[in-house]
Amino acid sequence: MMRHTAAAAIVAFVAVMGMAASPADFHVSLLNRGIADFNAGRDALAARELRIAAFGLMDSIQHYETAEIYLALVSMKMGNEAAARTAAEKVVAAEVVQRRYASLKLPQPIRTSFETLAGKLAGNEALSVLRGGAAPSPRPQQTFTQTSTVSTPPVQPAPQPPAPERAPERAPERAPERAPERAPDVQPIPTPAKPKPAPVKQTPATTPAPAPVKQTPAPAPVKTTPPAPKPTPAATPTPAPAKINVKARLAAGDAALQRNALAEARPIYRELLEAGGIDHPTMLLVAEGLYRSRDFPGVVRAFERAGTLQRGEEPYRYYLAVAMYETGDYRGAKRELAGALPYIEQTADVTRYRVKIEGAID
Repeated sequence: MMRHTAAAAIVAFVAVMGMAASPADFHVSLLNRGIADFNAGRDALAARELRIAAFGLMDSIQHYETAEIYLALVSMKMGNEAAARTAAEKVVAAEVVQRRYASLKLPQPIRTSFETLAGKLAGNEALSVLRGGAAPSPRPQQTFTQTSTVSTPPVQPAPQPPAPERAPERAPERAPERAPERAPDVQPIPTPAKPKPAPVKQTPATTPAPAPVKQTPAPAPVKTTPPAPKPTPAATPTPAPAKINVKARLAAGDAALQRNALAEARPIYRELLEAGGIDHPTMLLVAEGLYRSRDFPGVVRAFERAGTLQRGEEPYRYYLAVAMYETGDYRGAKRELAGALPYIEQTADVTRYRVKIEGAID
């Protein structure tokens, strides 16, 4: 059985090495399913399929642009203008690197609808690029990137502006110190007076009566005042974290990955990981960036924040499986790998990690 598995792994590796320049069959199939669901009106399912297909087809510009075009249209149809604008800008960014838009096999209504949408959301300069004009002035956008499982030379990205500087944080105002509260005076417990002796009966005898016993008055109690407590310094309020431009930081992280500057990309995605208000789809993009920058503990944390993966997002479980294996959670890695294998292509990288994960001892 092991010899048969090893032979199959070698065949898969040779096939992948011979087809490294062609798009993955799985992602092309997912693109076709997304287009079919778009035409059938199953918008939510189409959006998920097209988003994953675009991620896996970044090395094939014509497939990548087709996925982003349909994703822009279905996002706008669902009322998500921000996602539609992002997809349209990705098409323009890809077109700046390689001219493929004019040769795409798109139905004319789809091409017309997308150009109208691109002109509305991305501006006339972007529309000019799609029609063969000069590249627009750089603007913050999320450019297409390469996958981590295929070793290809990095593509030089279109010039992008530096990430916006974060506004300086205001020093928190110290709360005025409260005057120490004075403790109330403690009254000492009074000493009870000694009881008077009973009077001595006088007898008619000639014996003289005893002299009365002289009472000594009790000393007056002395009031003692406890020392005043030391004032407690007022706690300094913790400043609220500054808001960040999520879209601009994602674009900066992608640009660093394209330059293979992993050390520069990691802190960018870590900053996004710790930011508040990140929705599920964006957190999946953060998980991808952490995976591609080889920050495996960050990948596990990002998937925890993203929550349950939805239908159509099963391929992401492979990233989680690799991250769990690299962080020592072999049982979790085996579970996630088993759930991802039916949805991903058996590339050389997948085969290599599959042997490692399935052979790990819990």
